[in-house]
Amino acid sequence: MNLPSKLSETGFGAKEKRTINELIEYVKSITPRDTPTVIHDRTATGTFPRARAGTGGSSTTQQDAVWS
Repeated sequence: MNLPSKLSETGFGAKEKRTINELIEYVKSITPRDTPTVIHDRTATGTFPRARAGTGGSSTTQQDAVWS
């Protein structure tokens, strides 16, 4: 999912735009980030962690996900 950048909070609908910006920031904060040893496959059915090539180990025991 590509999250949009923040909306300008000026003019008509400023209160609604501010709420949308808060929602965008929240979704960004709960989105798992890739690390040097873990990559996340993002598909239509969900997000799945897996080990990066050459790191060894399984995707779930190698390293916990890092949340942005």
